[in-house]
Formats: sequence, C-alpha cells, structure tokens
Amino acid sequence: MKTNIKNGNWMKSAVQAICCLALVLVLALGLLPGMTPTAEAADSDILYVGDKSIDLSLVSSGSGDGWSYANNTLTNCALVHEASGTRAAISYEGTQALTIKLVGTNAVTRITSGSLNISRSCAMYFPNADITITGDGELTCIGGESKTYSYGIYANNLTMNGGKVTASGGEAWDADNGESYGLYVRGSLTLQGDKTKVTVTGGKAGSISAGVGSTWGVSGSVRISGGTLTATGGESYDSYGINTDRKSTRLN
Repeated sequence: MKTNIKNGNWMKSAVQAICCLALVLVLALGLLPGMTPTAEAADSDILYVGDKSIDLSLVSSGSGDGWSYANNTLTNCALVHEASGTRAAISYEGTQALTIKLVGTNAVTRITSGSLNISRSCAMYFPNADITITGDGELTCIGGESKTYSYGIYANNLTMNGGKVTASGGEAWDADNGESYGLYVRGSLTLQGDKTKVTVTGGKAGSISAGVGSTWGVSGSVRISGGTLTATGGESYDSYGINTDRKSTRLN
C-alpha cells in the first residue's frame, strides 16, 4: 500500500499563515508582552507651548527653547507662534490649576498666517483653568489678527501676584462682531502684591475693544488689593478700559 506524503509543504504554509494571522490580531489588540492598549489623549489634557505639547495626564515635566514645565508650573514662556488656525501660542483647555512663574524677560506673540477669516487669535488661552502668575520677571503677550476675537491673555480665573505683565489684543476686523481684549477672564481677576504691575490694551476692533473684559452674566469679581492696573481700550465702536458687569468689582 502506498501513502502519498506530498502535503508536507502545504501543512507548513498553513501553519505559517495561522501564525501570521495570530500575530496580526495580537498587534491590533496591543497585547504583545510589555504592551498595553493605549488611548489617544484628550485635547483637554494637552498643554501646548508653541509647536510642542505636554500630556498632563501622563507626564509632570517638559521643556523647550525659552521655557520649562514641572509640577503644574510653567517657568518662563518666550516664543513667537505663527499659525493659521485658532490654537493660541500657549494653550491648555483642561481644568488643572497652573502657575506661570516669570524669571527675566518673556514675550509671547501670536501671529496669524494665511487666511485672517478665523474666529479667534490669542497669545495665551486657558478657558477652563485657574491661572496664577508669579515671580519678579516680565511678560508681554500679543494677540494676533482675526475676524471675531483677539486676546492677549484669556483665562478662567486669573490671579497676578508679582511681575510686570503687558498684554494687548490684536485687530478683530469684523465690523459687527469684532472684539479685542488685552486681558479677558471668564471668572475672577485678582491682583495682589505691591510689585505687581499690569498694563493691558485692547486692539482695533469692529465692535468692542477693552483692556480688561469678562463674560457677561457670569458670577465673579475683579479685585485689586495690591499692585497697579492700567487698562486702555483701542479703536472701536465701543472702547473701554474695563468692560465688565461683575457683581463684585473692588479696587483697594
């Protein structure tokens, strides 16, 4: 009796095919030894400084040219950021409280490239976070040109306790809705410390220009218990030094 054993190569190919398929499935699931499935970080977890980013949900430190970050503190922030979208030169949309420590002279400039038909151009943008600015250095923030909104600094709650800060909005050219602010807060603005010096100026705008602006109808306060604040509106249909309807505005 004869037995045909020509299927040896076929069996070998079949085993290789099965192994390859298994490897593909393992890679797809991220289950190789030493690997764990990873999820893409939410944008709200990312601190953007110019073209660099730090995922605050994963790491506690990082650095770049002219700045460093560690333990919720950004020390210095000197950069010029040119971009065509709405992302600010420095931005963080999460809720974690951050401190900006000023050492020496710092300047943050947002330049709008390409189409100017964008809704927002901002040097520093922290819409949901409580920000504290400290140190004995200097910071200049300049917002870029946009259609609707331009801000030097935009924050949720902002406390300034030391340093010299100068912030100005860029041009917001829309005739009906353009608004430009040197400094804008959604919640509360507090100035502390005898050496704190803040100068804010709104840029040219179609509708409103103000040194300091705030979100209307939101509970908060503007309190100056130390230092000096100089706020000036720019060329606009309505121009204000401070444009706010805060329930508490206190100048000590």
